[in-house]
Amino acid sequence: MSWKVALDTTKKILINPSVGFREAVKNRLLLPPVFFILTKSLLISRGVNLADFGKYSDHIQAQILRSPIYLLIFISVVWLGACLCLFLGGRRLNGTATFTEVLIVTGFSSLPIIFMDIPVLFFGIHGKLINIMSEFIFSTWFLILFIIGIKEAHRFSFTKAIGSILIVVLYLLGIGILISLIPSFFRTYF
Repeated sequence: MSWKVALDTTKKILINPSVGFREAVKNRLLLPPVFFILTKSLLISRGVNLADFGKYSDHIQAQILRSPIYLLIFISVVWLGACLCLFLGGRRLNGTATFTEVLIVTGFSSLPIIFMDIPVLFFGIHGKLINIMSEFIFSTWFLILFIIGIKEAHRFSFTKAIGSILIVVLYLLGIGILISLIPSFFRTYF
């Protein structure tokens, strides 16, 4: 993989997502999305360092949250888990993507999320209106790219792409509810 091809594909994804995602999947460009995830981890750790932890700034949890290594591991596990769910959800709707293709399109679609943190680096946590506007704009852009990427990876319609994402969201909500019920189950019966 040449970096020129990766850069051209990234530009195409930002300008013409359908064509860009097809090219990324065809060229099996997995390294740039991994780079985006690494960059996001470092930007979040920088943003967390800017945040005011108040009286908890010396607390061990605050120190762990500031760690780029912790965030890298956490974001990677969440990314891989979400990709696995999107892969299985898409297969449930007769999608044809491989797990690698889902990794590629989700990684490339996260590019706007990286841009979302740039105002925080310039304005800190004090430019609240600018931060809220950038979060709204870049989150919307991410969602659009995400839906188009899943559509192109699984080679199906927009409605099936949205359905695939909803299946994953419902599945993860169900798991979250079950996990939250475990402590009360043990308190009640044990």
